[in-house]
Amino acid sequence: MKRQVKARKSTLPDVNHPEEKARQLLAELLLREQRIIRMRFGIDSEVYAVKEIAKVLQISEAEVRAVEDKFRGRFRQTGPT
Repeated sequence: MKRQVKARKSTLPDVNHPEEKARQLLAELLLREQRIIRMRFGIDSEVYAVKEIAKVLQISEAEVRAVEDKFRGRFRQTGPT
């Protein structure tokens, strides 16, 4: 009879995976910015358009785009560690 070994999850995030890198960067944002990014990219919810996010959060579309651009820029700048 073969013994099954349970795999353990590492406690250190693997920043070589884009999803983990995105979650790390997301944690560094303000709560409002996090909400915008989560809605925009469908993280833990459905994907929303810029116009929809602006309406729901009662902010301008330019503000939504600015947060998205900031996040994308930081995502591109951070490489594997």
